[in-house]
Amino acid sequence: MILESAAHLMGRIGFEKCSMQDISDSTNVSKGTLYHYFKTKQDIYDAIFLNTLRKMNEHVNGAIDTKASAKTRLVQYFRAHAEYFDRHYWEFNATMLGIAGVSSSAMRQEAVELRDRYEGILRAIIADGIASGEFRSLEPSMTSRAALSLLNWMPRWYRPNGPMSAADIAVHFAELLIEGLGTEAR
Repeated sequence: MILESAAHLMGRIGFEKCSMQDISDSTNVSKGTLYHYFKTKQDIYDAIFLNTLRKMNEHVNGAIDTKASAKTRLVQYFRAHAEYFDRHYWEFNATMLGIAGVSSSAMRQEAVELRDRYEGILRAIIADGIASGEFRSLEPSMTSRAALSLLNWMPRWYRPNGPMSAADIAVHFAELLIEGLGTEAR
């Protein structure tokens, strides 16, 4: 409850403008209780960031059918990423400071490991697609970074209740990427 409310607040007004008093007010938790669990606003941000990365990894990894074709798994990855983002819109937006915004080196190390694991899922899909002949032979790490750029830029402009769901947009992005990766001339 605290992290969810704090994420909503930070995502809406920004980390800098958000105070511990604002978080206390939005959660109906006294500042004393808030300080019992989190010594600083930065600690709250760090918890939101790591929690978001952990849960997104679990959600996306669980949504991929490892026996499916690389093209299908790529679409599943994109869809699951967007579904998670849409369901956790404010948490995702609050984390826009990125790993550089995480304060402690131990937490930053965990964040880097989670990020690398998450990117690794996508790189493996792309490498499998290249190996199976579904995708052109492109450098998997560069291709995965381009794909993640498509997905990770969405919080900057996407708004819930818009004309398309986040999942529909992500599937559209995946299809655009697949057409660019396809081996057949179209």
